Amino acid sequence: VSSIKVADPSRVTPKDLDEADYILTPISLSLPCSKPVLQVHPLINAGDLTKVESTLEQESRVLEFFSPRLFFPHLKGNTPEQVVREMLPAIAAEHSLPGDFLQLVEEREKLGCTSFQSLVAFPHPNRPCVERTFVAAGVLEHPIVWGGNRVQLVYLMALTKEKNNGEPLPVLYQ
Repeated sequence: VSSIKVADPSRVTPKDLDEADYILTPISLSLPCSKPVLQVHPLINAGDLTKVESTLEQESRVLEFFSPRLFFPHLKGNTPEQVVREMLPAIAAEHSLPGDFLQLVEEREKLGCTSFQSLVAFPHPNRPCVERTFVAAGVLEHPIVWGGNRVQLVYLMALTKEKNNGEPLPVLYQ
């Protein structure tokens, strides 16, 4: 369901900003905001519309890589390997994976840490190996130690082995 709300900038609260997906504003916001903020002219012009369309298009292109069937809200694994193994059956049901997929992910982990101090890990195979790029997202029921960092959110990504197949990878990397 899409909706548009108009608010008096002097009366906007942090809660209002948290509930929004995007903020279009003719003025600089004085409140901290973690959502995309697009500053537009008070009388929206063609340039503003192009900017808004571009932002929304970019998000929809990123969503091409995600599937609701590859969202795991209650992962129970206690180690990085257990977490990846827990995700694999659903991923394999949706994507053709090479037989050594888990090994490729483990080899990549040995090359360098894929976790960050922000409770996030981005495990992935050490080389492109799938027919279509995808991202599986999971939330651990309890944080675990992953490469020296505590992790609770996991984005397991695999890149296509085909070059120049039209996928908007720069958008995904952003």
